[in-house]
Amino acid sequence: MAPVARGLADLYRVVEPFQRGSGGERLTVATHVADLHEVIGFYAGPAHPALLGASWGAMLALAYASHWSRPSTTRRTAKP
Repeated sequence: MAPVARGLADLYRVVEPFQRGSGGERLTVATHVADLHEVIGFYAGPAHPALLGASWGAMLALAYASHWSRPSTTRRTAKP
């Protein structure tokens, strides 16, 4: 993903959050979505983020978008 991030860095603020350690706590997808929401809120503020990822990162981006997006602000990236 680094080449994609470098390509986007001229136009966007790029943030690469890392998955936190569990410290013995059970981590769920909902926990990771909440963590990502905090990171986005800190770095993006009121701006709408552009999320991308591969493998787990793509699944997390989709879970985040599913939970936090509003229909009027969601853009499609593929034709139905």
